[in-house]
Amino acid sequence: MRSGLCSERLEIPTLEVAFIQDIHIVRGWVDASTRIVALTGAGISTDSGIPDFRGPQGVWTRDPKAERLSNIHHYMSNPEVRKLSWKSRLDHPAWQAKPNAGHGALVELERRGKLHALITQNIDGLHQQAGNSPEKVIEVHGTLHQAMCMQCEWRGGMQDVLNRVRAGEEDPPCERFGGILKSATIAFKAYKISLNGRPAPVIDGLTGDQRFFMGWAQVWRGKYREYEQIRRIKVDPHSPPSVRGVAPLKNQNAFFDAFSIKDGDHMFLVPAKRVTIW
Repeated sequence: MRSGLCSERLEIPTLEVAFIQDIHIVRGWVDASTRIVALTGAGISTDSGIPDFRGPQGVWTRDPKAERLSNIHHYMSNPEVRKLSWKSRLDHPAWQAKPNAGHGALVELERRGKLHALITQNIDGLHQQAGNSPEKVIEVHGTLHQAMCMQCEWRGGMQDVLNRVRAGEEDPPCERFGGILKSATIAFKAYKISLNGRPAPVIDGLTGDQRFFMGWAQVWRGKYREYEQIRRIKVDPHSPPSVRGVAPLKNQNAFFDAFSIKDGDHMFLVPAKRVTIW
């Protein structure tokens, strides 16, 4: 009887044991490291009340039509989409959200002098609110806290523009030249904005622009079996990885400048054939 009770009490599920072991291993890595670069996405902010996009309770999962609000082509061409977007920004959970324990852990890494950089896909500003130094945080998707003009690239506080929406402007234009306003959340431009005029550090021999474009390619690279690729082409509005990871870069002058790409190189595209939408 006693031995049976003892064995029941000492029995720990195998997965739990493996998880605890993994925690100790990662803790050892952190303790031994002197330069850590963290990468965060939507998942770190869900405990702060900001839903992700494709999770079980994600914004796009619950309302597939909401994805149109984040599609720049719809946004630029359809005033009704912009009106809905501005209404959505008024009610965005980021305005009431507070940092959670995950954000706090990264603040602690910085306090210990181990955090070299914090690269985030999030636009909520919670890392800075938690206490991470702004110069450590690289917001590759930009920030919800600033608005920008798609014509003249004016930038200003988002709350100032939202006050205009509250006053009755459903789709407030830029007050300088009448251009379309949106949150400062365009990938490459947003990355440049996040630097606040500071030069990006060279890390492992790579400039900031080079790391940005390599990160883009790494995010979208992928390989599917033939039948899965055919299925995705039929149902997924996005391009296949082989196109999505390469084609946009071949149309950006900044990409050619970052890697000194010239005529004769594999990804060279003559300027006259590069697509310019805005």
